Amino acid sequence: MRGLAALARRAGAARQLMVVRGGGGGPLGKPLPPSQALMEEDELIWDDGTANPEPCLDQFTQVSKYGALGWLLGGMSIFGVVGMWANWTDETKPVPWAQKEVVVPPEVANYNMSTGLADQAKQLLGDFSRVVVFNGAAQPLYTSCKVLPTELEQLAAAFNDRDAAIQGGLYLEGRRYEVHRHHPPLIYGRSMADCEPEVSTGIAIVKVERSTISSDGSSGCSGAAYIAATYEQPHTSAQAIPRLQEFAQRFLAADV
Repeated sequence: MRGLAALARRAGAARQLMVVRGGGGGPLGKPLPPSQALMEEDELIWDDGTANPEPCLDQFTQVSKYGALGWLLGGMSIFGVVGMWANWTDETKPVPWAQKEVVVPPEVANYNMSTGLADQAKQLLGDFSRVVVFNGAAQPLYTSCKVLPTELEQLAAAFNDRDAAIQGGLYLEGRRYEVHRHHPPLIYGRSMADCEPEVSTGIAIVKVERSTISSDGSSGCSGAAYIAATYEQPHTSAQAIPRLQEFAQRFLAADV
């Protein structure tokens, strides 16, 4: 019994030495209510009643304001150098596709040389991925791509039947293009079957009436001429089609 009593006394003494209400030194005292107008930066100070209020935002002065200004100007100068370099380089370098080899059929070589159609197409439509100019007899006058047999006839026939054009689509170099708008003398659409819409290729065909252009460059009775072109991103139909229409009116609608 005496041993149990001694053990109980020791346990009671130990309990009296235990920290009451947490181990942080007791509860925090309440801060005094403000007796005057608060300063403008008062909300940026975290005053929890301790002797050392802390700022709400960490303050680490790792770089001086002039050092930070130097870093900012240095970073912006890099963008300036890149911009000037892009402006000074050749304009054909940003084109996101390889320039197509110009394939001119021998029977129309004299026409291209005499009228300068090829030079005008290269200069004004050089950023189009494919350009084909042909007359109403489906004779190619200028091409920057390989045209498969019957493709020119199919492109010209698309103006005759709207339903057939929408159902059958347009074909150039064996690739199918869906018709989105059929408004003669203009048809345009995009390749949708073999790629995502974000990287699809646009196509447009413009038809103009003019003197018939034969393969030897001579003119005859009234006929039609066509220009078909494809364009890649970031070119859009709203930007590409007016250029094709202007080119057709300037170089195809006039008499030879």
